[in-house]
Amino acid sequence: MQGSVDQLTCSHCGSSFGCLSNLRAHIFTHSSEKTFNCKICNKWYRQPAALSRHMRTHSDERNFKCTERDKCVVRSTILKIHNMTHTREKSFKCTHCDKQFKQASHISVHMRTHTGVKPYECVTCNKRFAVKSGLTHHERTHTGEKPYKCTECEKVFSHPSSLKVHKRIHTGEKPYRCSFCDRQFARSSSLAIHKRTHTGVKPYKCSVCSKGFGSQSQRIQHERVHSGEKPYKCNICDNRFRTSSSFRLHERKTHPNQKEQYPTRDISHHGNTFDEKPYRCTKCADCFSDHSSLVEHRNGHKDMKCSQCEQVFIVRSALERHMLSHTDERALQMQSV
Repeated sequence: MQGSVDQLTCSHCGSSFGCLSNLRAHIFTHSSEKTFNCKICNKWYRQPAALSRHMRTHSDERNFKCTERDKCVVRSTILKIHNMTHTREKSFKCTHCDKQFKQASHISVHMRTHTGVKPYECVTCNKRFAVKSGLTHHERTHTGEKPYKCTECEKVFSHPSSLKVHKRIHTGEKPYRCSFCDRQFARSSSLAIHKRTHTGVKPYKCSVCSKGFGSQSQRIQHERVHSGEKPYKCNICDNRFRTSSSFRLHERKTHPNQKEQYPTRDISHHGNTFDEKPYRCTKCADCFSDHSSLVEHRNGHKDMKCSQCEQVFIVRSALERHMLSHTDERALQMQSV
């Protein structure tokens, strides 16, 4: 009997185990060699169990479910930490803003929003981050790593939240509903921008004339009026344009027989390179950097009918321009009388 116990004792540290598989797994902890490789992102691990846990980050597998709410996680340890949010009182209080937290680690991270401490530094560009996960996601902009793959279309992403939003293209899910008009959106950011059409809030101010805008992209386009910047260049005739929609309109009218092109983007006067927006709406020529944004934008197109003559338009700006023609007609009738 003693002999069998000796066989289940670690020769490195003397730890004993009830079964051989546990002993074998333990022995890997004494080795610095990482022999188990993830075939998706090429990360290496010392133990097969560690690799198995890691592989769940690439899949939809969520075996551990919270009994309080409909939330599933990949590891039992994560579930235990999550369950504490239901049972533990918020005993850690921020002395700066009175926010309360259930874990000391959470308040430690929160305090960095007040102190400005960013202990995690990117070795490539020296940009700093308050939390390690922020650094991890940022580093993928340098490495190009995209470990999260869509199981429907195999498109890959660098961040799990990006994959989650992308999947709504396939499912049609729109969890964010406008409280004013019941219109639904796939992204919370799209809902926030849409709500400003109801509230009139314009948080983005022009740095030159202080005019307000509902979105950052609108402000950027407006500021080009002041700077004279025209970052969209036609590759056929070298004409330049302030907006992508102006470029597309030029393309259709001036070069209708040419193959659809992408405009050349120059570096802006702020020193930032414009990202490619290869997804174009065929109704209004607006361009988007990802397909999910284009799909959401397309859903916003509804045939709009003129109340005066019942002519139909697919974009509101075209309808508004058309309505001016009726205003001019009425003005002429008044003058003739």
